[in-house]
Amino acid sequence: MGDGKRRRAQDGQEPSAVRIRPFAAPVQRAAEFLCLEVHLELRALAGEHPDDYLADRGGSIPSSEDERLARQGALLIAGEALGKAAAEGAFDDPVSGAALLAEHAQRLGDRYVAMLAMLDEPSSGGSADGTETAEQLQLATQIDTRMRQLESAGMGRVEIVASMYDYMPSFRRLTDMLPADALNQLCCRFDGFWRFAKLLESIALDIKDGRLHVPR
Repeated sequence: MGDGKRRRAQDGQEPSAVRIRPFAAPVQRAAEFLCLEVHLELRALAGEHPDDYLADRGGSIPSSEDERLARQGALLIAGEALGKAAAEGAFDDPVSGAALLAEHAQRLGDRYVAMLAMLDEPSSGGSADGTETAEQLQLATQIDTRMRQLESAGMGRVEIVASMYDYMPSFRRLTDMLPADALNQLCCRFDGFWRFAKLLESIALDIKDGRLHVPR
């Protein structure tokens, strides 16, 4: 038994019991990613170094305190509307949900429009038999390695997700390309990948249930 399986067995958590929320419809996952990014940006705007966070993500940096407060207020309103729509199942339909999500992204700002476009990039697909390709294994390995590094640094779950921003499209492509059985096999092979999936699942459920509150 590998180290990852052994730890999960000791915790009473076997990979067969994994129910990863991001296996849901792509538009639902994209909505959850945008909700989480709103939460992270609001935390950054309320903190001491918002410029660093926005610069890392290609966002528009407020030029004054008034501009920062205005952005914070507008983002809070738009973010709460997005979270409410997600909680009410407004993105469950793949067609109307995608159109509605695009409207919400426009209200959130150009950075969110770009993020949504990045998440919607078409994938090359998996192998014919539904197993992972070499490229997909490489993506899973990168996610696994980065997750282990962040955990070793003692980061909390929101800080981990913020630091995994660049890996979100890769994770999204993997969950789109592979069937549930193949994804669960990746979870068995890569313990860090499994924990990242479970982390996103727990945060997505918190968003849906209203337990993840946006900072004011």
